[in-house]
Amino acid sequence: MCYNCVRSFGGVTLIHRKRYIGSLGRDCTPKNEGGMGFKDLHLFNLAMLAKQGWMILKNPTSLIAQIYKALYFPEGSFWDAELRQQPSFPWRSIVEAHSVLQVGTRWMVELIDHETTAWNDRLIDELFSPSEALLIKSIPISSHLPRDKVAWHPHKRGIFTTNSAYYVARDIAYNRVNYPPPVDEFQTLWKTIWKAEVPKKVAVGVWRACQNILPTRETLLTKGYEGETGCLLCDCPLESVGHVLVDCQIARALLGEVSLQITCPVTPVFIFKEWMLECVNRVSLEQFEKFMMFLWALWTNRNAALWEEKPRLPADIAIATVGWFNQYKLVHASSIPGVKVIQRWTSPAKRVLKCNIDGSYSYHQRKGGVGCVLRDHKGDFRAALMKMVHNANSAFQVELLALKTAVQFAISLHHEQVQFESDCLQLVQTINAEDEDASICGHVVDEVRAMFSNYPMFSLTHVKCQANNVSHNLACAALHSELSHSWFLYAPC
Repeated sequence: MCYNCVRSFGGVTLIHRKRYIGSLGRDCTPKNEGGMGFKDLHLFNLAMLAKQGWMILKNPTSLIAQIYKALYFPEGSFWDAELRQQPSFPWRSIVEAHSVLQVGTRWMVELIDHETTAWNDRLIDELFSPSEALLIKSIPISSHLPRDKVAWHPHKRGIFTTNSAYYVARDIAYNRVNYPPPVDEFQTLWKTIWKAEVPKKVAVGVWRACQNILPTRETLLTKGYEGETGCLLCDCPLESVGHVLVDCQIARALLGEVSLQITCPVTPVFIFKEWMLECVNRVSLEQFEKFMMFLWALWTNRNAALWEEKPRLPADIAIATVGWFNQYKLVHASSIPGVKVIQRWTSPAKRVLKCNIDGSYSYHQRKGGVGCVLRDHKGDFRAALMKMVHNANSAFQVELLALKTAVQFAISLHHEQVQFESDCLQLVQTINAEDEDASICGHVVDEVRAMFSNYPMFSLTHVKCQANNVSHNLACAALHSELSHSWFLYAPC
């Protein structure tokens, strides 16, 4: 969003209707850090330019990549390229985004012994620290022994996206590349405000109140306002955010009318944002949503007194706000409360087998267990398998290995029509995606995709956990067993 748009978004003041009270830097901050989540155009432009550089890295044989190489780095690589004399505007722009690519790019190098098709333990131990070496050795090895390739580290699948590049550019701009972001003590407040099921204008209004950028007369004094400073609804000499929404006679009377477990501050001098954080920690989300509606009603009542000279009584405000809130909840109800849909295992088509798979992972033990069970269209047991996975580094890796094991198990039994089901949505989306997967498990993903392409009647779908209990129990049992087990005639007890 451009700066003029942000200025217009800021609202209307008493004197200067286009003057923005907020801060562009605050508005471009993520919502969970106290901002509005708008994109910074300069940083977003860098992310777009980084995409052009990424295309040169991934496709060095393309025509445009060869032209740039001949002109700007004929004897070196893209990383050594410089502007040189009289560079073109596109190349100058791509070089500007060099830093974004340098931070986000990783090379997946080959550290595998081709004779044993296993990790080269000696080389890994020499190059990396013990913790890093253990993590590398836990990566599963593909039988295809893939070559070195470049990957985009900020994305979980190793593919370049403009959105992830934007956050890399933002970390560079705020000097957060090698340091974690500062901890915001009000993060709970921001998350609750944006998670609340209230009209968006209410959430924005409460956020502006917490950031002290509502156009109250106290705030306008910092922008050159020279008019009256008193409250429009009582005799207070200074109208501030805390006074209008909490300490004013109308506000105290309204909060006394409704049944909320919120107490007003004892002293008139307090920080509104800190008091709101206390309210979040004290009441439930539903109570806080109702409280946000009342805060918005108090602010609109103040504006009605200013522009229309028609303020309302606290009882009228309470009745209208509760009615509005109930109507909004009724219209935007996502589901019927108290009703849960339980998914059961369903049989496949005739002559098709269904293979349910699951993986279980222990972070502290760095190991996992996989389980799969094959059943026919009548629901009769055909085969099952469970196996432990050593040196596992993530739950997704275990789920991926569970699928690979199940596919190899079905192929070994000479089954050609199998419907695989997993309760890991990320796994299903990754395997069924058409684009490249350059993550640390990408070579295993490619191997599983190759097996699916060789067997056109194999398919992978997602299923709820309730319909995947048998394979889940097998995976949990495999996590605590050092042996692999297979069953063919009778189901495991």
